[in-house]
Parts: sequence; C-alpha cells; structure tokens
Amino acid sequence: MIKYRSSFLLIRIRAERLRLTFPVPFFLLVQVIEAIASLLWIGEKLLPQSVYHKLFFKPQCGDSISQFTGKDTFLIGDLRLVFRIAQDFLNELRQYGRWSLVEVETGKSWVSIGFI
Repeated sequence: MIKYRSSFLLIRIRAERLRLTFPVPFFLLVQVIEAIASLLWIGEKLLPQSVYHKLFFKPQCGDSISQFTGKDTFLIGDLRLVFRIAQDFLNELRQYGRWSLVEVETGKSWVSIGFI
C-alpha cells in the first residue's frame, strides 16, 4: 500500500472581508534549510574561529549554554545540527499525509494550518 505524502503546508487566514491562502511547498522549505546549512558550513570553513565566535556567541552573565554544556563556545556546527534536525522534522511531518495541525477561531477571524 502506497501512503500519501503531504506536498504543501497550507496556511489559511479568514477575516471579515479578507480570505488568504498561502500554499508553501515542502520541497521549498527543505531547500531553504539546506541552503542555510550550506552557508553555515562555508562560514565555518572560511572564517577564523575567533571571528565566528564573536558573530555567533555573545557571552552573558549566567549564560545557559555554557552552564548546560560546560563549554564557553557556540560552534556553527551546532547550528548546522539544528537545521538538519529541522529538515528531518519536516520530512517526518510529510509522512502522515493530509491532516490539520491547528485551527483557531476568534470572533470573525479564523486561521488554519494544515498539510495537503
């Protein structure tokens, strides 16, 4: 049995006179995430460690990252891991086929986010 995979994230907004529908293709989201991860990889290879340390890590008093990990640096590789996890998450959401994530109605306004 072939399972249907979602192709679009569908965002619908309905107000008094306004009705908007934004179909966002999943392949576009995945490609944007891949592009950002690639740019981070290039930045990690081209920039010296001291430069990207200043760009991506701003130490503060009681910084939660250094308290949790015991490290005082935040590497670009950690950001690449976050984007890879986001990409895997989107691929997992696609596996469930057509479904509605959220529908909110307040007064005359209505917002819906679903997968088709």
